[in-house]
Amino acid sequence: MKENSSPPSPALAAGLRLLECLRDGEPRRLEELSEELQLARASALRHLRTLEELGYAEQGTDRRWIGLGSWQAREGDAERRERLKRKLMQAALASGASVEWYKGNQEGMHLELQERSETESRLIARPGFCRVWSAELDAVALLGYAFDPAAASPDVGSFEAYQEHASLAPLPREEALQRIQLAREQGSAIDPAFNAHGIRRSAIAIHDGDHYLGVLAIAETWKFHLTPKAEERLRFLQSLHP
Repeated sequence: MKENSSPPSPALAAGLRLLECLRDGEPRRLEELSEELQLARASALRHLRTLEELGYAEQGTDRRWIGLGSWQAREGDAERRERLKRKLMQAALASGASVEWYKGNQEGMHLELQERSETESRLIARPGFCRVWSAELDAVALLGYAFDPAAASPDVGSFEAYQEHASLAPLPREEALQRIQLAREQGSAIDPAFNAHGIRRSAIAIHDGDHYLGVLAIAETWKFHLTPKAEERLRFLQSLHP
């Protein structure tokens, strides 16, 4: 481009200049980019969001931007979905409770990832824990039966569910099937009561388009001086992945 001439498409030029700034792979703050390119912050942010939507840039949890690069091959579905999973895990920590990621196999719903809240120490489950099929029908298992292709048939085996006062009781099959259907329709579920360890989960099924990825859950610990927040935490999860 000739010196002192204006580009025919200023918006395209600004986007390309942003890409050049991010090309070295170093995270940059919006303020830095705006000042360096002499763009209004609102304009710079709009261009960055466009690049993010197209898969050429992303914003980290520290709010800094990094380039993924038009000079690189676009990442595959597996890599993008892994980033989505971890991004949701980090965002859900803002709830103040521990956050978990489950995925099913032939045995049951496996706890793959866990970010523990510093204020909650009663959570016994650790990565590797499995909620086996045809056992306790908690929020995670409900969503597994509703969406996970590895789920066992709900027409075999028996189910239990926690009732008030942390008592585990048999669950009639008809009611179990109704709960699974409701979870499928809503894409979410809440434990009906705190379990024997004082834990109650709110959970949502996560999809990438039509592709099921797993179950994101918030594990709330019962505290006698606090009002339970399962419904509030579920709404929070739904706001992260509408």
